[in-house]
Parts: sequence; structure tokens; C-alpha cells
Amino acid sequence: MATYLEDFQVDSAEEDLQYRSNNSNDVNALNVISAQTLRTSGDAFEACLDLLRTQLQKADMLKPTPNESIEGDTSARTTMLMLLNDHQRRRLFLHIANDMTNWPRLRPLFGAPPYSFLKSGDALALRAAGFSSRRSNMGYEGQRTSNMYQFGTGQFIDEHSREYRIVTDNDDSAAPLGAEFLETQSQLVLQVRLKRYTISKKRLIAKDSTSIKQLMLPQPGETVQLTETKQMARAVGVSVPRTNTLRVRATFPRGENASTATIVMAR
Repeated sequence: MATYLEDFQVDSAEEDLQYRSNNSNDVNALNVISAQTLRTSGDAFEACLDLLRTQLQKADMLKPTPNESIEGDTSARTTMLMLLNDHQRRRLFLHIANDMTNWPRLRPLFGAPPYSFLKSGDALALRAAGFSSRRSNMGYEGQRTSNMYQFGTGQFIDEHSREYRIVTDNDDSAAPLGAEFLETQSQLVLQVRLKRYTISKKRLIAKDSTSIKQLMLPQPGETVQLTETKQMARAVGVSVPRTNTLRVRATFPRGENASTATIVMAR
């Protein structure tokens, strides 16, 4: 049986390409979604499901080789990463992966594993189904913060150019999107990602005490202004991105010297 994910070894070059793809100017899919004016988490999930179905139909006609990207894959993946929480990403991935004919399309649409949104049991089920008997890291053991490359485009950005995305343990289809969700919660769990800079740029920033926080994850006690990114504002149909002021309660870096972290915030 073909195992299309046997060569899913991620190296630095591929991660760099994936990062740049996720942060490209390809906004065709987002423009399509914006015309619908998303209001709820359920709206976002259905819109992303439609996007992926469209890409699968295109691939069925174009017949690309396994794991080969086609036009529209990047914008579909970027939009999905921005709009969906990990619970929804997992549900969407399993829905698509349930059909074995879609396996050659998983890498272009979801990026390379391991996937932070998968649970250990999901990975075992996929391998048992013939995904790859030799692949040992389709997902992580336990819940993990997204790495820089699977973080996607942020939903919010603070005054220090750090990007944030909402984390939730449930799949409330009626939950509002963007700033409206922040306004309904007294305490929130988010993931944050530092902006990527060259070494020379980092050195320049480090010399300026007013900009040093661009290189640091938010710390407990710190107050930040979270403003909707232009992509999120476009998706929810607002012309001016909205801002909320929140205080960091706790920070849990993905690892030592990590560029991403899970943080707890409150008003």
C-alpha cells in the first residue's frame, strides 16, 4: 500500500519554505472568504472545509504527483491556519484524511508533520490505516504549542510586532471571531509567536531598549494591546481592526529559546 508520508522529513530548508508560504501575499482564498463575512467559529470551519474541498477537486482534475502543491494550496492553508483553532484543525484534518484518496494532498494542504493539533491516538490510527509504518512523529505526545511554521498568520498583533492566536479546548460553533471573542472572556489562553528577523536585524533591535521586547516572549505581569491583524479584520468584515488591552498571567514557552509560547491572559 502506498505510504505518501514516508518522506515527510522536515529540514531547515523546507521549514523556511513553509514559513514563507504561510506568510506570503497570496490572499485569494481570504478574499473569497471575506465576501461571506464570517461571524462565528462555525462559519470559519465551514468556509475552510469548502476551501479544501475546492482544492481537492482541482487536484482531481490536474492529477499532480503526490505531495506536489497546486495553485491555491498556499492561500487555502494560510487561511485555515489563521481562522481555525487547534480543535478545528484536528477535526478538519481527520475529516480529509478519512478518505485515503486524499492522502497525497495532505502535505500541500496542512504542511509537514508532526502536527501540533493531532493527539497521539490520532497518529496511531493513521499509521494503523497504512499511512506509514515507519513514521513515528505524525503528532506530538500530549498537547504542544505550534512551532513557528505551523502557527500561521496571527489573528492579533501587539505593539511589539508579536502575533497571537486564540486557543480553546472546545469547538463552540457559535463562538464569535476576532476581537469579539476576546471581549466575551475574562481569562484567555492564546499562543504567541515572535516575528522572524535576520541575525543582523536582531542585533540592531537588541541595542535599542525601546524595541527589545520584539525579541522577547510576553512575560507575566506585562500589559499588551492586542489588535486584530489586517487579515483577521478582513475575514470578519471590519474596516478598522479592533484593539483589546490584556495582562499576561503566565507564559509557557514551547522550549528553550523558543519563538512561540502558550500564554494565559486576563483583563
